Amino acid sequence: MKTMKLLFISMMLLLVAYGCGGGSSSVKAAPEMDAFMKQLNGTAAAVGAAVTQYGAAGLDKKDMDMYDLKDAKCIAADKDCYTMEATAGMTTRTYVLCWEGGKIKSVEDKGMK
Repeated sequence: MKTMKLLFISMMLLLVAYGCGGGSSSVKAAPEMDAFMKQLNGTAAAVGAAVTQYGAAGLDKKDMDMYDLKDAKCIAADKDCYTMEATAGMTTRTYVLCWEGGKIKSVEDKGMK
């Protein structure tokens, strides 16, 4: 009986740790990337304005500005490129944004989940 209680308590602690993000690390993005993601408020107009403000001249937006993106978060970073996930309706869309001189120099659409 004592073993069962100990096992139960251990399992509960693991579930709480897992549910609170135990073991995962957050990705540190550049200030420009953070500011860009904060502007994505769930309307295509806001996405378009953010891409225009932070995009380099002639940027191929990969139709990013056609989606109502919100709740954006950076899930990976590789030098000046950041993998971002954002919700769009009932889906989650993934993009890789590469930056240079405070501007988005390329957008890669990785599709949706």
